[in-house]
Amino acid sequence: MPEDLPIWANAGGGPSEARALTPPSASESRLRQSPARVPVNVLIVDDRVENLTAFEAVLESLGERVVRATSADEALRCVLRDDFAVILLDVRMPGTGGVETARLIKARERSRLTPIIFITAYDEDRRRVTAAYQSGAVDYLFKPLDPDVLRSKVSVFAELYRRGQDLALHRRRRYADEVRRAEAEAERDQVAAVLESLTDATSAYDPEWRWTYINPAGAELLRSIGRDASTLIGQVVWEELPELLGTRFHEEAIRAEREGRLVEFEEYSAPLGRWFETRVVPMPDGFVSHSRDVTHRRRSEDAQRVLAEVGSALAGSLDLEAVLQRLAEATVSGLADWCVIDLVDQEAREVRRVSTAHADPAKADRLREMSRRYPPEYDVPTLTRRVAETGASEIVPIVTEDSIRAVARDEEHARTALALGMKSYMVVPLRARDRLVGVITFVSAQRAYAAEDLALAEEVARRAAVAVDNARLFAAEQRARAEAEEAGASAARANKTKTEFLATMSHELRTPLTAIIGYEELLADGITGPVTEAQLEQLIRIKASAMHLLSLIDELLTFSRFEAGREKAQRESVDVAEVLDEAHTIAWPLAKSKGLRLAVTLPRDPQTIVTDRSKLRQILVNLLSNAIKFTEHGEVALVAKADGDALCFEVNDTGIGIAREDIERIFDPFWQVEQTHSRRAGGTGLGLSVTRALARLLGGDVTVESQPGVGSRFEVRLPRVRNETLPGR
Repeated sequence: MPEDLPIWANAGGGPSEARALTPPSASESRLRQSPARVPVNVLIVDDRVENLTAFEAVLESLGERVVRATSADEALRCVLRDDFAVILLDVRMPGTGGVETARLIKARERSRLTPIIFITAYDEDRRRVTAAYQSGAVDYLFKPLDPDVLRSKVSVFAELYRRGQDLALHRRRRYADEVRRAEAEAERDQVAAVLESLTDATSAYDPEWRWTYINPAGAELLRSIGRDASTLIGQVVWEELPELLGTRFHEEAIRAEREGRLVEFEEYSAPLGRWFETRVVPMPDGFVSHSRDVTHRRRSEDAQRVLAEVGSALAGSLDLEAVLQRLAEATVSGLADWCVIDLVDQEAREVRRVSTAHADPAKADRLREMSRRYPPEYDVPTLTRRVAETGASEIVPIVTEDSIRAVARDEEHARTALALGMKSYMVVPLRARDRLVGVITFVSAQRAYAAEDLALAEEVARRAAVAVDNARLFAAEQRARAEAEEAGASAARANKTKTEFLATMSHELRTPLTAIIGYEELLADGITGPVTEAQLEQLIRIKASAMHLLSLIDELLTFSRFEAGREKAQRESVDVAEVLDEAHTIAWPLAKSKGLRLAVTLPRDPQTIVTDRSKLRQILVNLLSNAIKFTEHGEVALVAKADGDALCFEVNDTGIGIAREDIERIFDPFWQVEQTHSRRAGGTGLGLSVTRALARLLGGDVTVESQPGVGSRFEVRLPRVRNETLPGR
């Protein structure tokens, strides 16, 4: 955007003829002297008492008489009663506002010439500013006030008032001609004093666009671009500053002159690197311009807008590249003209460009193409690599064509970079948890970056680094979850295969084993012929081994059904004595083969239980087999007893016992009390695991008490009657 040099302001009026700003003459100095300095009246009008107190404190050092008024009516009464050197008037008051109050004051002959300074907040409606000047105000101050500026302005008007009093004295002494000249000079000096006391740049021009006045603030701006304000008075602005032709200032000044009304606008001055709010006011003999530096406000607004857009961009997704692309696009709305983001892997010495954005859509494709044809290289000594290695941000305030060509890889690369526009740039690291993850480069095509721009860029980078880290953690979590799900699915498939294999093999083993047990019983009963005592002893051992093998197969079958989720419980009324007898019959050969006594104790009264008969029998057989397996001497006892609404089955042995730390582990699948290869007792390690699972399936549980070297006591507690369907039914 073309830029102008904003050094003009609306002062509510201006000199009608050109004059140089020179020191006062000797006669003027004598006129300003007073035999005795008499305090003058200063009226302060504000509906807030605390504001009035603050104004009094600021003006106390001037030694003037300060009069307070809290309303328009009170102010008008004061003006009717006394004369005032200056009136400080709040714009917004309840009832009659400041602008209307000023009109009423100016409507009275006695107070028509009393200068009025309006005071209001900075964000006051601009139409009120125009109305204020039209109502007769000579100046406009914005809160918060600078105490020195306020004292300076009041001091000027107080001195002018005293000078006016001196002139009145001369008039009474019949020096009318001299008085009229002094009054004219006083009026001129009053306007000049107001203009020169303004901290904003102010200039006045005649109808031919020649400078007729430049205040000190405007002269200071001209000096910053190498121009002397004293040489410009009487010169045509467009001839002295041709770069202003076609700018917004040029357009708005012409519009103000053509339409005969005040216009105001904001514009960035490239030569000064600042934002200005400018008003152009047409006058009968030319126009006046007033410019206020609003760079701080604009940059603050831009920073807030950029951070808001960056926050919205970063919150929109957890996809890493999508996040970074949205971030790059957000930064070109106020912080940069174009932006590129690179991810850096220092260990692998790799850099990868993931995002590009340009404020000009026509150049966005060209930027992407340049990044594709000339991707960043870690081993090339660039500023990006240096920032990645040092972790410190860097700023290049001014970029020249020679510096671009010095780092370009070829002529085409240089032409593309120049066409994209590059006046200044910043390179900022992306750091998350003390680790560099990437680098952002912000490029300005119009202005030179400064320290405050770098501070904003680093805040953007800090927020972006957190978002990048979150996106990476999310991606890692997704990968880990996918891998875990795949591993789980693989394990489930393997487990299913294992379960199916166990079920198949158990079934295949059970068929011939059943035949072995059947033929053993035929031989033992003498069906095929008489057997000797020695032969019978051997048949008993064969049956014990077969029954042991059968219990192992039953364990495998039951475990595989539990694993597959196919184990069911069948509800029926079961005679406890019959089940105990069946369990004794199955376990007796195992006990006899080891020379152990197997005792069964029935309840005193006949007992029944509603449960699954086969599963209860398997629970008891598993516990008896386990007790016999780990008992070398003594006995194994099975006791059944009623306990309220439950039946308890105890299996006691005099075996090797179980250590305290292994009490719960014995119920884990495939866990063995003896973990060595030379263990004395064999087995699958599934017996107790299956037993507890069956007991819980029937609505009960298994507990154990044991002492190493003494023996163990297992207790199965089952509900006598279940009103609801058994688990798995």
